[in-house]
Amino acid sequence: MALTFRNLTITPDAPVAEWPTEAVQTALERGDLRDWRRIAAQLRRDPWGRTARQVEEVLSHSRPYGAAELMEGLLEQARRRAEGEEREEVAAEVRLAVARSGLSKAHFAARIGTSPSRLSTYLSGKVTPSAALILRMRRLGDRLSAQRIAATQAEVGPAREVTIAAGELETVLESDGGEMGVGHEPHRRLRPEERLEDVEMTRAGFGDPCTRARQP
Repeated sequence: MALTFRNLTITPDAPVAEWPTEAVQTALERGDLRDWRRIAAQLRRDPWGRTARQVEEVLSHSRPYGAAELMEGLLEQARRRAEGEEREEVAAEVRLAVARSGLSKAHFAARIGTSPSRLSTYLSGKVTPSAALILRMRRLGDRLSAQRIAATQAEVGPAREVTIAAGELETVLESDGGEMGVGHEPHRRLRPEERLEDVEMTRAGFGDPCTRARQP
């Protein structure tokens, strides 16, 4: 027989999460396995949600045969699984903080005021650290990570500037098929006996340096 709700504006076809407590009680007391499965699915999705609290309230004063023990077991199992997932999520955040810090586990533990063995329990998820300690670990990881990035940029920056300057110099000095140039004006290559300043003096109108050397 299909489940029906009396004196309620909602129907059994509505999502279980929208059922009032009276509907949940009716489903537990008069519903069949299909109705119980719908409630169980909602308990797995949200073990501490509205439906979970409604089930607990109903079972506190009504013990539907077969349904009471089943729902209590399902609720306990759902909550245990959710707690395990939460512990693993916290442990993953702790592992990320340690990795971002760049420190060894022993040094990281010392920086947050705990022991290496205690930190290991946080990393494995066996123990969940307090909210304040999680915040401390997160801040330490972020701060040391930012310091490493800044140091790396400081080291790479000058090298990159030198590389760019060398590239610009090469572009300036090379033009017209290998001729040497200063600025945008191409020049011939220097002979071994010539100096760059002598060539510049010649271009400025002071004559050929070799000619000037021969003049009395």
